[in-house]
Amino acid sequence: MKTLIRHFPPVLLLCLSASTAAATDYTWNGSTSTNWSEASNWTPGGVPGPGDGVIISSTPIAHLNADASVATLALSTGTLSLGAKLSVTSTVNWTGGTLAGAGELSLPAASTLVLSGSGTKTLDGPTLRLAGTARWETGNLSAGSGSVIQIEASGLWEIRNDANLYYNYNAPTAILNNLGSIRKLSATGTTTFNTLSLIWNNQGLVDAQTGTLLFRINTSNTGSYTVAAGATVEFAAGSH
Repeated sequence: MKTLIRHFPPVLLLCLSASTAAATDYTWNGSTSTNWSEASNWTPGGVPGPGDGVIISSTPIAHLNADASVATLALSTGTLSLGAKLSVTSTVNWTGGTLAGAGELSLPAASTLVLSGSGTKTLDGPTLRLAGTARWETGNLSAGSGSVIQIEASGLWEIRNDANLYYNYNAPTAILNNLGSIRKLSATGTTTFNTLSLIWNNQGLVDAQTGTLLFRINTSNTGSYTVAAGATVEFAAGSH
């Protein structure tokens, strides 16, 4: 019997090896500095890259000062300060803590943002750019310091709670721009976009399928609203 031996070119072997490399979950420890790019600030040691996961569950500030891309992000406590753009290509699980800085958290069309847990999530400065899907499940969302929630045309922000989005009085005011869709479903109480210091520009769709959406913010509307039987949309300010 003859044994068939196949010889693969070195370049092909290199490609096969790279394609099967396992992703790593990096947990922030902040033991050396606040620098995201410092390998010793992570467990295991190293700097997260595309395909990796990031877990921030401790109080030392993590500061991103150069554009980066990862697959997943879990933020439960502490502060992630964005001085550059962080792209998360798969899932962000935000259960608590603060997103700060003047940079950007970007979620492309295939990604998912999940806001859950009873703790308040604070957006204090950066732009949250959503081209994928957000599921706001539980807990209040606080925004200020010039932060922007930008829902792109492909973006969908699902509201599955009766919580509040409010301005935290860290000036300048926060802005919510909707070019895509905001949809309330599941929850039957009132979700409030609170305080007149928030600015909301609606150029997309607001879809109330259940409960009440209450807007106590300055609104500018060229978009549309759909309200299912038994659901309510209320305004306390702005032009609409």
